[in-house]
Amino acid sequence: YGSHRRLRAALQTLEQEAALQRERARIAQDIHDDLGASLTQISLLGKLAEQDLAQPGQAAVHVREISAAARAGVKAVDEIVWAVNPRNDTAAHFLDYAGQYAVDYLRTGGIRCRIDFPANVPALALNAHARHSLFLVLKESLNNVVKHSGATEVWLRAALAGRTLSLAIEDNGHGFAAGPTE
Repeated sequence: YGSHRRLRAALQTLEQEAALQRERARIAQDIHDDLGASLTQISLLGKLAEQDLAQPGQAAVHVREISAAARAGVKAVDEIVWAVNPRNDTAAHFLDYAGQYAVDYLRTGGIRCRIDFPANVPALALNAHARHSLFLVLKESLNNVVKHSGATEVWLRAALAGRTLSLAIEDNGHGFAAGPTE
């Protein structure tokens, strides 16, 4: 029995270490993808601005682009920190962050955002992986609305039923023609 218990404890330790390594790899990938892209863009725009110093108008355009890329980098860091902070592992924290993100993101696209979230969100745990994955789905959906829908208004709705969190995104855009189904 003692040997079985030690093996089970060792297996649990190995599983925890593997989960930690997966989370570290995901964070590294996020930093590389989001922050790395912003920093690379800033570097390239800086070189262009230097080359265009003789043309102040063009250099000013590059400086504005550098500023925008720096803001995007700051936002990427904020998202990464939010994603890994264990204090945010609840449905309430997710909905607060997701709602504010949607409003801010859609405002830059000139799209009105209506939020319909429950007034009192029960204490529902949402692990970091699920929270991060759900947030990435939200980001991609909002990005598609801005780029492709032609919408002027978006409705972001959340519902809680027991231990299930549902998120719905609707817009008043033109939609798309469904392809043939097989």
